[in-house]
Amino acid sequence: MPRPFPMPGLLAALLLVDVTGCGGSGAGSTTPTDAGGGAGADADGGTRVDADAGSGADSNGMPMDSGDAGTLTDARESESLPPDGGLRLEAGADAGAGPLPCDIAAQAGTPCVAAYSMARPLFASYAGSLFRLQRDSDGTTRDIGMVNGLADTAAAASFCQATTCHYVIAYDQSTYRLDAINSVRSDSTLQPSPPTLVTMQVQGKTIPYWRDGFLQAGSRANSASSNGGMPVGSVPVTQYAIAAPDSRPGGCCYDFGEAETTISDTGAGHMFALNLGPLGGVGMDLENGGIYGGGSYGGTGTFTTPYVMFGKTDGVSLFTLKYAGVEQPLENVSGTAPSCPGTLTFYNQSLSCFGYGPMYLEGGLTIGAGGDGSGGQPVVAGAFIEGVVFAAQTSDATDDAIQASINRLFGP
Repeated sequence: MPRPFPMPGLLAALLLVDVTGCGGSGAGSTTPTDAGGGAGADADGGTRVDADAGSGADSNGMPMDSGDAGTLTDARESESLPPDGGLRLEAGADAGAGPLPCDIAAQAGTPCVAAYSMARPLFASYAGSLFRLQRDSDGTTRDIGMVNGLADTAAAASFCQATTCHYVIAYDQSTYRLDAINSVRSDSTLQPSPPTLVTMQVQGKTIPYWRDGFLQAGSRANSASSNGGMPVGSVPVTQYAIAAPDSRPGGCCYDFGEAETTISDTGAGHMFALNLGPLGGVGMDLENGGIYGGGSYGGTGTFTTPYVMFGKTDGVSLFTLKYAGVEQPLENVSGTAPSCPGTLTFYNQSLSCFGYGPMYLEGGLTIGAGGDGSGGQPVVAGAFIEGVVFAAQTSDATDDAIQASINRLFGP
């Protein structure tokens, strides 16, 4: 598989930083502390917290930072919602120039049904927290919001000073509130392993992301929980995710996207998730195998900048897989298949070439582990920044507009 040609703009600007001792002696490290087990979030994802309220305990009984306790005022609990799925809130910070991914998709008629970012809002109107951290030193938790359209990394650095922090909630910015939490359903043998907080410097911006570990959403975290608007059945779905560069040896399955509703293997075609681990290839986990290829940018394990993957299917017979580094145009992945001759372009390509189709999507959502828990124990390498699910096949124009939004995030 060809290695990526040099990418402009970002190569010299990207610096990985472990937030162990945030802003202190940990700066410059590229090896964060192992995610470990850590204390879990409550089964329903916990209470969103106002960063300006007084001290107290979160709903698990864990202490909360004095800048973090209380209940976030959320328009979803008190007002009607706009048709694009965003909050009817005035955004607390400038979301940056240009439209954001979920606003782009809503305008195109393919709205987001699950939307997570460690770095930024995905709707211009979103004013809630992006994620909740828990620090190892005393188990205290804190929600991290935004300043000037980016994650409040100064607050995270202050909270995590001289200790390691782990993500225990990634907040779903869509109306479905399908938060990914540090919990697994009681009938699973998988043990929680929350991701480690790490940051990178790109074009003068501090971008937080998580490294290794996993969070689960809906019924995969708690058997009584809803799976929100996740697609179910032989239906269309699109997913994109941004991963941080990672040259460590990887394995299956550092996944983002559609998975079983339980943490178990229920058969081929019951998943449709992007595999973000540094496997060398670019691909998707469809359970009991997957679809992998490459392109002119090389494989995921050779990127030295953040990279983006888009996967989509009509749910019946066809799929598309695209990828690119940030500040680059999306290109279709290509590769070989066991049941079709020659080199194939993975654009409206037949699922049957890889032994799949139709899909049997269940509507579960995983970040950082496979559908049956593979890659969660032991933890495999992976680095997640942002991911979105759409209950439709997005158009090429929508994909390109979202990629442009991503390029603005990582650009000057």
